[in-house]
Amino acid sequence: MPLRSDNEVDLIKEYHFHLYWLTQSKDARTNAQELLDYIQKKNDEGFFVAKPLRVNEGPVGPHPMSSCEVWVPIEYFAKFYGWIAQVRPANVTVMIHPLSREERLDHTHRIAFMGPSAPLAVEDWPEEKSDAFPAQYPELGLGYSKKTDDIEVLSTSGNGYKFKDVELPSSRFGAGSGLGLVLAYGERKLEVSSSVLAVMVGFALLVQILMVLYR
Repeated sequence: MPLRSDNEVDLIKEYHFHLYWLTQSKDARTNAQELLDYIQKKNDEGFFVAKPLRVNEGPVGPHPMSSCEVWVPIEYFAKFYGWIAQVRPANVTVMIHPLSREERLDHTHRIAFMGPSAPLAVEDWPEEKSDAFPAQYPELGLGYSKKTDDIEVLSTSGNGYKFKDVELPSSRFGAGSGLGLVLAYGERKLEVSSSVLAVMVGFALLVQILMVLYR
């Protein structure tokens, strides 16, 4: 199978971490619940963003044993991965897969396990690539639901100026600040809110008009 070209590769922005444990084991069920409670606690504290779904007390869908799905956006993938790799009980397996437009491949060719692996029953799933990305929890504004990515609209070589559209934190510019720009020159960066940017653009236009009038 040949490697995919760049235009065939999507940027994966959301992932699932599925906790697996033997349905017959009470100790494993207890440890899994303790881990889920710990995940929820760290999520509530703002340490990372990870959203546990319902607990399945037996095989459900493609999953061969008791399980629970945990959604993690790309913004917190590395932090959550490193954390759960260290706190996972030995009798709880973690299956990780991306959320792309190819659901069957996500649950077969692209899965990874912390702990013993297990095959998933996806034989009846379609192989076609869907049109839409599987965005979850859009109210959080993360992953596929993030309003704006950093988009470089101007760049020059060396230490040239770069302008990027960004979502500016409301804590810096007040509630509802919306979009703005990051102006970078080398290692120096300046964040500008949309309201300040509007004033700057208006002032620049005024200067241009005055220059034309008084030539």
